[in-house]
Amino acid sequence: MKKLDNQVVKQVPTFIEFTEISESLAVLFNAIPIVRAEAMFEESKQIAKKIYNTDTVKVDAFRHIFASILFTQYVGGTATELLGEVNEFVGALRNYLLGGNFDSGWKMDEANNKIGIALALINLKTDKEAIITKVKAIIDAGEFHS
Repeated sequence: MKKLDNQVVKQVPTFIEFTEISESLAVLFNAIPIVRAEAMFEESKQIAKKIYNTDTVKVDAFRHIFASILFTQYVGGTATELLGEVNEFVGALRNYLLGGNFDSGWKMDEANNKIGIALALINLKTDKEAIITKVKAIIDAGEFHS
């Protein structure tokens, strides 16, 4: 497949842009307020980078598990799973338009998202520090998908 011009690829929305595009739907269906979603997404990235620095595999797994827990606590497991699928679809589409495969690590990310959803559903009342400790233990034990 011919690699597409960056101008074309730039028109594929990122997760944050997708949430902005769907803001009216989010308000209409009483879903995650956009500002809160962006904050949870950014927070998960920052914590993961602080803990695992340049280990991109562990950063990515931590980010997906942690963000999925936060989202599940906020909107429930079904909505979190749907938001994760949309995010992975957008990433796969962007990768494809750049000349790669229609993949963004989708299966790995989806599996790690499901770990986060399951953990949140077991104990929705867990505070953030306990969540960080639990997710770090999972990552350090290698009990994630890579």
